[in-house]
Amino acid sequence: MVGLIRTAAPEWQVAVGLEWVTTLIGDSYESLAGRCPFLTTWLDEIRNNSDLGPAGRATLHRIVDGLAAHGDNRAVAFQRAEE
Repeated sequence: MVGLIRTAAPEWQVAVGLEWVTTLIGDSYESLAGRCPFLTTWLDEIRNNSDLGPAGRATLHRIVDGLAAHGDNRAVAFQRAEE
């Protein structure tokens, strides 16, 4: 799904795409951690998008934190970059 989302305009990616990803993940971070490199790459790409806003940034961090909590090394690197 991330491959499809990445083809859209940046504004759409943060407004709609991020919500799609959130819905798709649900609480299944453990099943995705370390298995979806495109997801963490995409989150890294959109983190500085000016359209992200506070709510979008909170959603992005919730996803990253969930993945990192289940051992996703890319998500951990993302967290460190944000510090």
